Amino acid sequence: MIRVFMLLGGNLGNRSFYLKTAREKIDLLIGNVVKVSSVYETEPWGFSHNNPFLNQAIVSETRLEPVEIIQIISRIEKVLGRDRERESDPSWQSGIGRAGESESSRIRESGIGNNEGTEDDRAGRSEADRSEENSTYSARKIDIDILFYGDLIINLEDLIIPHPRLHERRFVLEPLAEIAPGLVHPVFNKTIRELYEECNDNLMVKKIEEPL
Repeated sequence: MIRVFMLLGGNLGNRSFYLKTAREKIDLLIGNVVKVSSVYETEPWGFSHNNPFLNQAIVSETRLEPVEIIQIISRIEKVLGRDRERESDPSWQSGIGRAGESESSRIRESGIGNNEGTEDDRAGRSEADRSEENSTYSARKIDIDILFYGDLIINLEDLIIPHPRLHERRFVLEPLAEIAPGLVHPVFNKTIRELYEECNDNLMVKKIEEPL
């Protein structure tokens, strides 16, 4: 079994609902979620928006390969209503709805399709890479990023592990340091606690809930 560290986040709609549902689907489809951080409210990184994000770090134990995990993550995001094309539309970013009962029911009843997904699904791009392609960061209902896959280092055109910018982002490092302060980054050879203490990111990160 491999331990996969992931970060969940979103700032549109019923943020807690999307975090909880994403955790449940990861536990079901990728592997048992064995550790979760507190939930943190965080300032948007790389762009301005009225809605802060909720973020949470989790650890899943899995037998799946990274490319398989990326494909499942993409499908989970789609089931939860993430539409990357619409995210770049200003009217979408300003439309802050709530996940009503009908939406909650639709998501609970939705499965993850057995097809291989679109070409973009299979690409397995990291959040940072997708953002650079679009030349912008954007609001979203849910985002699921792989931070670490054991101590494996992958540096492919469309898949980079560890996440290439986690050391620059306090909203990643603070929840990660809560659950794995001694985890050693295999590229920098520093612990998460050390990276957190060295991080120069001053954007707001505030713990709002104990682990759920």
